[in-house]
Amino acid sequence: MGAITKSYTGQILTTDSNVSTWSKIEKWCDSLENYRFPIAGALIIIQGCIVAPPLLLLISFFHSSFSDISILLFTLSTFAVLVSNISILPMRYVVGVFGFNLLLSIAIAAMHFVPLL
Repeated sequence: MGAITKSYTGQILTTDSNVSTWSKIEKWCDSLENYRFPIAGALIIIQGCIVAPPLLLLISFFHSSFSDISILLFTLSTFAVLVSNISILPMRYVVGVFGFNLLLSIAIAAMHFVPLL
């Protein structure tokens, strides 16, 4: 029988002060790989139940001149979220596509609120 031993490498611990924000985000997204299915389900639920209905109601309520373009952009970004969740992409792309979709949805909502001012 062999003995169980742990080997320790002589790594020098560095602080995160010199690491860029982008690399911290990438490291965080890479750590999400173990929880792919719950996160994918949560992103689809957030997209379909929280983001989509209010935005579609807002677009249909304020019949502005760019409503058709808003619907087109929102539909394409929603399909991008669904396709990125269904495919086997790394989580950094899935989270990135969802973040872009969320920013686009906020921008579309802001554009539809501008005529009220």
